[in-house]
Amino acid sequence: MKLNKKVWLPALVLVGALGLGAGFVLAKRPPKQLAKPPSKVPLVRVLVLNPQKVQAKVEAYAATEAAKELTLSPRVAGRVSAVAPGMVPGGYVAEGALLFELDPQDLKLKLDQAKAVLAKAEYDLDTAKAQQKSAQEGIAAYNRVARGKQSKASPLALFAPQIKNAQAGLASAQASVAQAELDLSRTKVLAPFSGYVRSTTLAEGQNLSTASQVATIFAATPIRLKVSLTLSDLGWLQSKAEDGQGSPVLLSKAIGPQTHHWKGVVARRLPEIDAMGRLAQVMVEVEEPHSDLGFVLPMGLVVKVEIEGKELEEVYELPLYALKAEDQAWFVNPQGQLETRSLAVIRREGNLALVREGIIPGDRLVLTPLEAPVDGMELEVFLEPSPAEGPARKGQPQTLPSS
Repeated sequence: MKLNKKVWLPALVLVGALGLGAGFVLAKRPPKQLAKPPSKVPLVRVLVLNPQKVQAKVEAYAATEAAKELTLSPRVAGRVSAVAPGMVPGGYVAEGALLFELDPQDLKLKLDQAKAVLAKAEYDLDTAKAQQKSAQEGIAAYNRVARGKQSKASPLALFAPQIKNAQAGLASAQASVAQAELDLSRTKVLAPFSGYVRSTTLAEGQNLSTASQVATIFAATPIRLKVSLTLSDLGWLQSKAEDGQGSPVLLSKAIGPQTHHWKGVVARRLPEIDAMGRLAQVMVEVEEPHSDLGFVLPMGLVVKVEIEGKELEEVYELPLYALKAEDQAWFVNPQGQLETRSLAVIRREGNLALVREGIIPGDRLVLTPLEAPVDGMELEVFLEPSPAEGPARKGQPQTLPSS
């Protein structure tokens, strides 16, 4: 049976219109709200702090130098007749050892002449004394026969001035002999101390005067180092001049594949400030020039200087990178929240800061940088086992509960 178009065509248009209207209404509905992801709690690494006893250390660099150095000159003129084998640059000479010798022949002749003059002076004195005795006896004999007419002789008649002159001549002759003997002994030049030859121009056959500078030697011990320190470092040290012992010093130097060490002591503080760096200065002395590996400490070598300062009680060691501006640091409080504190830093040593105030035992110092730190924000602490428990493993965070 055929349907009439006039019946179903309007009905079809009506159904289409209703479908389009429903689709438009559904399209205008607000989008479904998605649930916000939970906020991420920052994961931080912490260091548990406890007070400890710390030995303050001061580090610097300094060059070694000799405690004594002098230029040798002969005390008498003469021709060099012998030179010791050790009188070469770098040669070692012991205290009292012969360094070089001058030809003594001329001075031996002068000594003989002085002895001859001495013998003549002794003769003159003996003669004057004999003449005085003869004069005194003659006057006494005259007085015995003069009977009441006593004669008083003048000092000149009794040879008193002659004896004084002879005594003076004898004293001068004795001094000349002593001077000649001393000059003769000075032909042998001895080392005034044990040390090393820095430079020398000596040669056998060389004619020297008392103004000739023939060699330079320096003492083997002690070895000194003039160490420049900041004024704040100076307060942590003690010198040997102050307490009789001085702060211990350890010198170190890498030579080839090995590092050598020498021990010394702070001898004294120098009463001057380094004009270049405006730094205080102390003098370090090393008595034993051999290192722990047997290497002799040379002069002019730049070494690392570590000075043991005063011992500090009840202080905390913090890594310097954990300190923020104005000596502040981040901590995790017992509620697991960030807390910023100001600390009293008493000293900085290398990559560590020593703190005495602002921390209590067991405080947890935050080591991890934070992008937007706000006091009171929750933190997640990464637990690091002690060395006895083995290395830390990933994925072991713990969120501290809030109270």
